Amino acid sequence: MADAGSFDPPTDGRGDTLVAGEDQYISTREAATLLGVNRATVINWARQGRFAAIQYGARGIYRFDRREIVDFLNKSRLRFSDGAEGSRRAVDD
Repeated sequence: MADAGSFDPPTDGRGDTLVAGEDQYISTREAATLLGVNRATVINWARQGRFAAIQYGARGIYRFDRREIVDFLNKSRLRFSDGAEGSRRAVDD
């Protein structure tokens, strides 16, 4: 059994893992932190098609492509969670 902090990576239905890099896919919590919004907002935005999400498992766990979330943040007019004024761009490490 996996520990509580890990997850089985999503697969394409043939058993091939969709995770290209170790940190390519992030959790709803990590996406919410990057965007500075609530986790429910992240899920709602994914359902609205603002960015893609992978949903898997019996509990409907979501995973998001980190680069896509950063691109969405860079293209959006969202303010950063620190409330700073002006236009700043997120930097993908």
